[in-house]
Amino acid sequence: MGDPWVLGSNRSYNGQLISFWRCFLYLYGRVTLLDLSGMRIHTMLGRIIIYGFQILALGIVSKAIPRIVALLRIVPECDKSYPSSVMSLHLVVCGHVRVSTMTAFLKEFYNSDRDLSDYFKIVILDDKEPDEEMDCLLELYFNKLDYRRGSCMNMKDLNRVKVMDAEAVLILADRTTSDSDAEDASNIMRVVSIKNYRFNARVIVQLLQYHNKAYLQNIPSWSTKHGDVVICIAELRLGLLAQSCTAPGFSTLMANYFTTRSNNGDAKKHSEAWMAEYDRGTSFELYSRPFSAAFIGNDFTQACEFCYRRLKIVLLALHIHPDDPLSAPQISPPASVTIEEGTHGYFIADTTQEVDRAQFYCIKCHGDLSDPEDIQRCACPSRSFLRTMEILQLYRF
Repeated sequence: MGDPWVLGSNRSYNGQLISFWRCFLYLYGRVTLLDLSGMRIHTMLGRIIIYGFQILALGIVSKAIPRIVALLRIVPECDKSYPSSVMSLHLVVCGHVRVSTMTAFLKEFYNSDRDLSDYFKIVILDDKEPDEEMDCLLELYFNKLDYRRGSCMNMKDLNRVKVMDAEAVLILADRTTSDSDAEDASNIMRVVSIKNYRFNARVIVQLLQYHNKAYLQNIPSWSTKHGDVVICIAELRLGLLAQSCTAPGFSTLMANYFTTRSNNGDAKKHSEAWMAEYDRGTSFELYSRPFSAAFIGNDFTQACEFCYRRLKIVLLALHIHPDDPLSAPQISPPASVTIEEGTHGYFIADTTQEVDRAQFYCIKCHGDLSDPEDIQRCACPSRSFLRTMEILQLYRF
């Protein structure tokens, strides 16, 4: 076997009569080092050919084993890269991620009153595998929520969740921790890691103590021009408490505006009229919209009266230069402050459809309408609308 010269000097056959499949079994046994065929090699040339084939085959197989294992290896879904899409935007949430925190966040973020939230997906980056409760939450928001295992301190994990394409990175804090300074230090290090990976990434971070906010200013790439925001829970809590001492009920009013609730309009469940009015008021939220060209030149008083009487919404403040991070909204500004092109208004309304009236109102098309619900975007060119659509579709932080 293995000798191609099987004819002797007298032209007689001196080889072995072997079937094809027995020969195949022998070669397979030589490669796998487990020969069960029971055949032997009688000539020196046959031994050289068979042993040479065995060495060559073992080299080829040993070289192909890593590729075969890599192809057969099943990677868990949480260890794969996030497949970003041009049809939707995404936010990355990291830090202290828990099911209770994410449930409240998703319920608020994907509220029916927030129409722009349908264009966003949430990507959770955590160092643990999703447990049963998290799996249930992922199934509940299967087309809006994604989970990836990793750490924001690792550049490879930041690349897997596509931080370069993310609209913002939200870092959550553990409000139940006993060491608040250590928790703030961990979140600040997460900010440093994200800024080292992408210097202009928009980072929204939660801190527990006010004095730790100063450390963020030492990060070179930390800038409000990029949309970076720090939310200090203690500062917010104590600020609301201080304002409530000056104006009782202020904290309750702001809490109702900050949270999104729905009012079904059923006033029969309340025994008194004020309870029905209060329940209706809790469904109102704060919204920001650019003014249409019909408001240019008006001061705050004129715009406030027009919005309340004609549009059935409440104007609370003006923001003359919203693109300037150093500017701030003005509540009840003086008459010298007038609305310019690109000025944003802060409104109190029930739904986004109601507050869109200030953005779509046109004197030519809507001047004769008595019902504000008939105010829709018209065919007249609106610079504010074009600017808003440009920000939503093309702008990347």
